[in-house]
This record gives sequence, structure tokens and C-alpha cells, in this order.
Amino acid sequence: MLARVLAFVLITASLAGAAEPESASDLRYIRPDGWARTDKDALHLVILSPDAHSSATFIAGQDFSGTPETWHDQLWKELTSDLTPRASATPGKRGDFQTTWAAFNKADGTQSWICLYTLVKSGRGEGVLFWADGEEPFRANFAAVNRLIDSVTFVPPEKTAVAASPPSNEPAADANPPGVADAPPPPAPPEKSEPPSLPENGAPPAPPPSSSPDAAPPAATDAPQSTELTVEVPPGWSRTDDAKTRTTYLIPPDSRSVREAGLAIFPVLNYDGSAQRFHAKMLNTALRGCQLLEPVRSGSLAGGLLVSVAHYTTPRGGSFRFVLYTAQWGTHAQAAMFATARDNFFNNDGPAADAVMRRAQVPTAANPPAPAAPVSFFDAPASATPPGVNGSSGAALSAPPPASAPPAASTGGDNPGDTVPVLNYAEPANFYRGGSKYPYEYTCNDINFAICVYPFRPFTGDIAATFQQNLLRDWVDVRYREEALAGPPQFGQDRVPGADAVYEARFQEQIVGPASLRMRVLIVAGNMAAMVDAKAPTAFAWQKEAPALQALLASLRVDRKAAPPSVTSGPGPEGAALAGLYVGTKLKYMVNLNRMAGFGDTVPARHFYLFSADGRVFRCYDNPPAGGDWRQFDFDSAQRDDPINSGRFTVRDRQLYLEMGSQPGQPPNVITATLGDPNELEIESVKYVRSR
Repeated sequence: MLARVLAFVLITASLAGAAEPESASDLRYIRPDGWARTDKDALHLVILSPDAHSSATFIAGQDFSGTPETWHDQLWKELTSDLTPRASATPGKRGDFQTTWAAFNKADGTQSWICLYTLVKSGRGEGVLFWADGEEPFRANFAAVNRLIDSVTFVPPEKTAVAASPPSNEPAADANPPGVADAPPPPAPPEKSEPPSLPENGAPPAPPPSSSPDAAPPAATDAPQSTELTVEVPPGWSRTDDAKTRTTYLIPPDSRSVREAGLAIFPVLNYDGSAQRFHAKMLNTALRGCQLLEPVRSGSLAGGLLVSVAHYTTPRGGSFRFVLYTAQWGTHAQAAMFATARDNFFNNDGPAADAVMRRAQVPTAANPPAPAAPVSFFDAPASATPPGVNGSSGAALSAPPPASAPPAASTGGDNPGDTVPVLNYAEPANFYRGGSKYPYEYTCNDINFAICVYPFRPFTGDIAATFQQNLLRDWVDVRYREEALAGPPQFGQDRVPGADAVYEARFQEQIVGPASLRMRVLIVAGNMAAMVDAKAPTAFAWQKEAPALQALLASLRVDRKAAPPSVTSGPGPEGAALAGLYVGTKLKYMVNLNRMAGFGDTVPARHFYLFSADGRVFRCYDNPPAGGDWRQFDFDSAQRDDPINSGRFTVRDRQLYLEMGSQPGQPPNVITATLGDPNELEIESVKYVRSR
């Protein structure tokens, strides 16, 4: 949960100060000088430090009848459940607030320091989370946050009756769209005001009842206002108006509540940019941190409405669909969204919502976008062209013709003229190259910046469509695999000498703190593809090392080399003579149980390769498999239970080719060695001798 809370921090917020008391949830406080306030949604208000390395997040109050200690422990566990502490947390008190602070390690080697302040008053539980991206900003801004906490006063919430009436056209920053648990926050209006957004768990609060439970809801056009969208209620649908958020919810008859499916009409916002930019901003924010299951489809409707349809998964794995409608006129803009997690609701109720939105009246749309050709978003193919996002052209990525041919089971070939592509490039200056061969890993010597080069591997199907849908995330080493995108990627195409096609994606990843900057380049040659992946944790790091990355990309070229022989055709006469057990000494990582968790040592250990006469191979540490007798060893069980250390081999022209297993999603690990003495082998710089 902490990652989702901190993802609301806006690094680009204005740094204007404020000395007057401000409100957050049921609290009033005085914002520290130079800190910027960003009302992201109804559940979270964030203020950002001047150095942009710390923030204080006010978490919406909840009804709570327990003790202050219970509330504090409950919230602390919920916020830190997905983090790894460096040491034990430190509890304390400050005035009426319970406090706990601790430092946590992140997967990329950096740290997060947090302090939680909680308060229980008048049956309400409140919380303020102070976060910093390291010890230095934590200590530098700790005093300012404590002054903020000292200034807090509690204001009990008022009990407001909600009438079923048309929404006000005043902008509101805390409206909630329809959806279900785990759906992502909907779009944020750019620059001048913040949009409605889903709560942290994705589910909006249940809509308040009308003043008369038995009264029929009035139509949305009962009291049309000339300063907002005029939308009718579809036949058989019900209507609920949330007075607090000034959002109107239209709920289909087969949905129990807006949590399952519904059309939300958000309040009007002040906005003087273009209609296209407003729509793109809303769409990008709605998809922040999500993975697309198919390309986004976009269009425009008569009267000035822009529309986009998205099908995606959230970081927690839920699958969702929404249709976003936006309009802009004069100095105002407004959005509506039909959202659901279930296909039956989308297919049954989506057309009705779409029909009323197509008839919606946009007030005084002076320069409406030209309507596109009539299109239905509820029966269009998944391969429809995606919209331009973040300035990208939006053109569909097309795969080269060879991409449709399925590759052979092995990457090798037995014909003398067979070749495979190889990616050549100039290694980046001032970068250290690690020992891994998949990927080739380069880390900067001066700053946290990593470039990984993934050699060519075979693929099947439409590689371009797959890249656009999931960025080929499964091809990426787990240490660098993105978890939560901060917005839709920017896609483009490029050229590399010798390649059939080159696709690139630029995106941001945001888990905790500032977003990391990423770039991924896919190089296609025939039915094989290679990849270059770059990651920087900050914009400063990206700017500093971008020239090195650009130099590497400019040097890329695809050459050809002789294909290794296929291991599926057997070991060959020379290979069959290798049958037996070979032993060597290789370094092995051992956990040190006398130290803290995560510590260990690299020690020399016996390492074995067992070859069979029919081309099977298995490797292991410490003890010889089956006592060293390949005839007694169960290679099939080993392949099932330990695929990474199982494989096949062949020998051609005194060259030994081993094709070992790999991590899921990675290509086989191909190892080559030159044969000399039949009783000795040198594999990956380790010397092995025949044992039997």
C-alpha cells in the first residue's frame, strides 16, 4: 500500500509557500515554507519538500472505535507490508500523535526513510506519512514535518445530507469514478486543478442514498446547466449524486452498485489548454502504473467529445476496462468514465453508456475536434490502432514479415550455410561490465544508471504487438523488471543497420518516491529479437549519462554468424565419446547463518558435469549425480525438477555446444567450449577432469 500512497507525489508541483491554515481530511495544519501542496484525491493530500526528495501525505480519516495504539499499529503494518526494514522500527509520541520511524531497503539498492504519525479523536482515525528517499533528506526535513504536526488541530466532520440533484459546476478535487477494488486512479487534470481519483484500494465509497429511498431518481437533464455536459440517464438506469465530490453516478440495472459498473460524470474543471491535451493528460494518469492487455483505442465524436477505451491490469493483477470521454470548451473541461472489471458488464452496459455520451451536449464548444468516422468501441478488434500518447505518433507497431514464422525448438542449425543474427555495439564509456551473459550488464561508475543488452533469441507471433502490450517485461532480468508504470509508454520506431525492424519505448516506473526513467529498444532480425534496456532512478542521472546511452545506441548493428549446430540431432560421434562424469572446483554462494539475514560468502566447492552417450547433460555441486554413472541417472526427472541445470549437448569440429536451461522467460543458456584432451574440459573458465 505504501507504494501506491507515495505514487501520488507530484515532483513537478509548484513550490509556492503558504502560511495560512489549510485542511486535509479532518485536520487543519500550517504548511511549512516552500513546501508544495498537491490535492491528488479524496484519500490523499500530499505536500512536497522544496528539494523534492521528501513528502508528507495526509491519509483520509476513517471511523475508528479502538485505541490510538491499535489504530497506529494497524496503519503501520498496512503501509509497510511490502517493504524490507533495515533495522527495527523506533516508536514514540509527539503531542497527541503516536509515531514510528524506520529505514527500508528498496530492490534497486537505495533506501526509503519513513515516519508515521497517527491520531484518534472523536471516533476518527487520522494519519500523516512522512517519506524521504534517503537518510540525508529525512534528517534535513524532519524538523519541518514536526512543526507541521505541532500545528495540527482536529476539526470533526460535519454530517451533510445529500440530495438527489444535478451536480454543481464548481471544480472538485476528490470525486471518485466508478469501478471496483484495485482499479487505478482515474485521470488528473493538468496544471490548474487535480481530478477525481479512486481511493488507494481502488474502490470508491458507496454512494450516499437519496433523501427518499423510494423516490425515483430525477433525470440528469431535469435541470440542465449551460456550463457543463448535459447527459441523460439511460433507460432503466439509476442515478446517484455525491454532494461532497459533486460527481454524478449512473448505475446500470444489472449492477448492484457503482463498485461493479457505472458511468461517472465528473465535475467541471478550470482548464484553458487544448481538448487533445486534456484528454491525453486524463488518459495517461488513469493508466499510471498499469499494464495494457491490448492497445488503447481512441476517436472523437460529433459535438466535441474525445473518447478512449483501455483494457489493462493493475500492479495487483486485476483486469479492468474503462471508456474515457472528455470535452473542453472556453476555459473549462470535463470528463466522464464508464468503468468495470467484468466483461459481461462492459459488453451489456457499455453500449448504453456510450449511446448517451454520444448524445451528450457540450456547452458552447467553440472549436470542437473534428469527429472521426463512426466507430463502435464495444466490438472493435483488439489490434485497432492505439492513440498518440505523451507526444508519440500513436501509429500501430507492425511486425516484419518473418515474425510470423515459428522458430525451431533449438537456436542452432545443421546446414553449413545456416547463420544467426548477432548484435554488435560499442560498450559505453565509464561503465563497468558485469560477468553475466544474459543480459550483458553495464553499470555506471559515477552514478546509479544501468544498461542491459539482451542477445538475440527466437520468438513466435507478432512481436510488435506483444511489445506494445506488455513491453516484453518477461524478457527482462528480474532485477530490472518494472513493477508499476507512472503512465502509458511512448512508442516509436527507429533503424539499426542489418535489422528488419526496430521498436522503442520510453516510460517511467514509480514504486516509492520519484519515478525512475526507462528506455527499451527492441531489435528484430527474422524470427529473432534482441533488446537494450536502460534505467535511471532520477532525471538528473538520466541527463548525466544520456550521452553514453545515445553513443551505444548509435553504434548498434546486426551482423550474422554461423549458427551453432542443433543439439536436438544428438551429440554426434565425438560427443558420444564424452559420456561420463567430469569434476572441477567452482565458487559457490553459501548463506552465513552466523550473520544477519541476507549475508553469505562465496566458497570453493566441487562442481560436476554428467554427460550421457545420447546427448543429455546435467550439472550440480557437492555430490556426483547417481554416483557418477550416467546410465543410472534419471535425466527426465532432472529436467522437470531442475531445468536450469539440465540440458543437451553436441560436438562439431572439436567444439562442444551445451544448451542449458534458464530462468522462466529467458532463452536457453548456450555454452561453447573447445575440446582438447578427451579426459579434460574447460567450461566457462573452470577446468574439469574425467572422474569415471
